[in-house]
Amino acid sequence: MRPPQDPEVLALMGRAIELVGRGRTSQAAELAHEIWQRWQGDKFVEVWAGQVLAKYGERKLAVAVYCESEGLAPGSWEGYWQLGHVLLSWSESGRAVGFLEEAVRIEPRAIDAQLDLARCLSELGRHDEAKARLEQARALDREASL
Repeated sequence: MRPPQDPEVLALMGRAIELVGRGRTSQAAELAHEIWQRWQGDKFVEVWAGQVLAKYGERKLAVAVYCESEGLAPGSWEGYWQLGHVLLSWSESGRAVGFLEEAVRIEPRAIDAQLDLARCLSELGRHDEAKARLEQARALDREASL
């Protein structure tokens, strides 16, 4: 996956990054959505926009963009889980928890989502909830571990 070569999209992406740097994250998320709408089909733009929306935008919109870009059913548990997983890997546990909770609500048998949620809850200091999630994952797969 290569970055786009179009100077217009690069300039707009740069503008969104500047907005984030200035603390104007909701405007950056809106711009990322506009960029995604105009350059659908460019995988780099789709991934970038989805990540910006996950980190700074509305959760449902981020998942809608991700699902459409990846060919998943709208609102699928996989969309919530993947974005939650990315946020968790960026140490954005506070933001990731909502995505992961929604993934598990939609598909309680999703072991990877259960495990990521347990890890996320633990990182947030919610250890009793994390332990309960880990036990739920182990009920589905005895070898499940963080």
